[in-house]
Amino acid sequence: MSNQFTILNIADRWYGIDLENRDILIEDVILASNVTLITSQTADLMRLIKSKQQRFTDIRLIDLECLDKHMSQAGRDLRAAKKWHLLRSLKYHKVLAEDFRLTDSTLLECLQSMAELYENLISKDVDETRRFETIELQINKIIYRRQFLGVPIDQNMAKQLCAELDMQIYIAKNILQKKYNVFEPDNDLQQLSYLK
Repeated sequence: MSNQFTILNIADRWYGIDLENRDILIEDVILASNVTLITSQTADLMRLIKSKQQRFTDIRLIDLECLDKHMSQAGRDLRAAKKWHLLRSLKYHKVLAEDFRLTDSTLLECLQSMAELYENLISKDVDETRRFETIELQINKIIYRRQFLGVPIDQNMAKQLCAELDMQIYIAKNILQKKYNVFEPDNDLQQLSYLK
């Protein structure tokens, strides 16, 4: 068994394959030390890691979308797509047939295609791969760590800011009511009166 897996979340269940043994579908993600998880569902994976109370620093995470965009050096303007999508990308790179549909019976094929795409992209250009690993992966690690830890919120400051906003809204409503006779902002006649 290697320490590299392509993984996919379908209906709140994680599936994967080991890159060294692609014929066996793994029905639960391996969250162990020193594994590399290759997926396009990084936000979902972060939630899983957090729910399992796993240490995030032990896992090497590769976002297939990020890797594809970096190594292909092609933006959405060149691919005629508004947003990156896993199946669309696999078909674009011709590792999946155009008529492919993801079902329970084709899940293994999809994971195998993800592994093929990953290896094709990584072997595409040695210099770009080195740049991806030394810069992009490090930046992503910082982003994932922040996503994993969350953003601390000062509850007292948030309550104070909400109270200040409520007061500003109250003052603005009073001005509209007293100065412009606008008591019902949704009433068209009152709005028309205000505009005159």
